[in-house]
Amino acid sequence: MGLKHFLTEVLPESDSFAAQGKGRWGLWSFTTLAAQFFFPQRYCLNCGSICLKPGLCVSCAAKAAALPRCKICASFVKTGGLCSNCEKTRPLFTQARSAVPYEGKLRDYLLEFKYLEKTWLRRPLAALLMQVYQQYYHSLPFSIITAVPLSSHKKKERGYNQSAMLTQLLAKEYGLNYQKNLLRRVLDTPPLASYNGEQRRLILKQAFVSQEAQGHTVLLIDDIYTSGATLNACSAELLAAGAKEVYGLTVAAYDDRGS
Repeated sequence: MGLKHFLTEVLPESDSFAAQGKGRWGLWSFTTLAAQFFFPQRYCLNCGSICLKPGLCVSCAAKAAALPRCKICASFVKTGGLCSNCEKTRPLFTQARSAVPYEGKLRDYLLEFKYLEKTWLRRPLAALLMQVYQQYYHSLPFSIITAVPLSSHKKKERGYNQSAMLTQLLAKEYGLNYQKNLLRRVLDTPPLASYNGEQRRLILKQAFVSQEAQGHTVLLIDDIYTSGATLNACSAELLAAGAKEVYGLTVAAYDDRGS
């Protein structure tokens, strides 16, 4: 977004501008919009209010932290306990956690980061991972951190692995041992959005291979958790390669609260 576009299109079309009439809008509205243009990492990814740090504002972060989660996977549930998927089949990883439900503005930001080359979003999205890491995983003895890999074809097509970008920032922040080549994707699978959980599991079977991981406790990073099929397929390979335990961490996850 260029400055000309911001001044001629974003400001006039904004709700704040329209509510205040022609050219008359409050200081808060102006500073919020200006912050979004000049410092895009400094506003809340959920509500849009100005933040001192990337990610979520204090209010949205508190609400996200209080949401009930499945005891095992990263899904959000209504009252605690297990989600509908884990009630049917227990995953191979020990536990997975996510920062926010996969919905609303955050869903849009994740898709823009993943498919539209908006790689500046890596820092505020990594900040969400850091918040949930501190909440659930800070005391666990991870000996390796790694990302869900892309196939070589998709990596060449997209130009980057969004999950690896997030992993690098998390590893640097906490001094974790990042092994970017621990996992390799050997099958170029189709986009999984239109498939159900069982179909995803079949598609992803034998899609990954792992290097030797004997005795390691692995933290596996991805951007989005839906059915858990990707994390489970990666975990199967890591455990077969000798990993002691595998934990998952994602930015957003499926919301099972309506079931």
